[in-house]
Amino acid sequence: MSATQSIFKCVGISPRLVSGDGHSGGSSAVDRLATVDANNQLLLRYGALPLSLPLLQHSEGATRRAALQTIVERCDGLLLQGGTDIEPKRYGETPLQPAWAGDALRDRFEFDLLELFLRADKPVLGICRGFQVLNVVFGGSLYQDIPSQHRDTSVQHDGPRYCGASHAVALHGPLREWYGVERGRVNSAHHQGIKQLGSGLHPQAFADDGICEAFVSSQHRFVHAVQWHPEFHDRDRELLSEAPLMQAFMAAL
Repeated sequence: MSATQSIFKCVGISPRLVSGDGHSGGSSAVDRLATVDANNQLLLRYGALPLSLPLLQHSEGATRRAALQTIVERCDGLLLQGGTDIEPKRYGETPLQPAWAGDALRDRFEFDLLELFLRADKPVLGICRGFQVLNVVFGGSLYQDIPSQHRDTSVQHDGPRYCGASHAVALHGPLREWYGVERGRVNSAHHQGIKQLGSGLHPQAFADDGICEAFVSSQHRFVHAVQWHPEFHDRDRELLSEAPLMQAFMAAL
């Protein structure tokens, strides 16, 4: 291998905007883009180079389209990380609570970027919010709030500590083949979930309350998504290993 030849595949990670307060003396005064470092470490651990992407909030028209296309051309794959809610208008609803109004800036970037990644048939892995974004992109809908909208409240999908809740899932399809088991345990940190699965998506895991927790697209080479956070699964041996999922993602890059 030559000195100029990369040993890494490059995976873009869509960030979230952390708005500055405009007046403090430190870096909290200015806007920043954030990725969860556990996702960066997860990709590095399995042999991919994570690239934090810009949200292009100040780019429009031809400049924006060219920037999005360049991202797709330069990245071998895309990881959609967790984060805030999706705008309900994306799936034909209005917010039931002001706190569930979503993140319009991030939605616009991820929906536009996904359109190009899917068209190019490059691998995409969705995690938590990314799982929900992909479902909506494929025409699906969401429960805006599982505790108040879902008939079965026997499964705890969120807790006071981030990813502190966990529950069992029944595995199907490729996930069952990769893991070699029918059931496993996953962490959980979400109050929204899939109501209607998008067109061309096939469920790969269900929680015991019937909510879909993983799916795969039958229309693409590799589009997989999970509601849980595999980037934190190595911290708890009782949870499904992240290895089979990540190895499959890496093999597709």
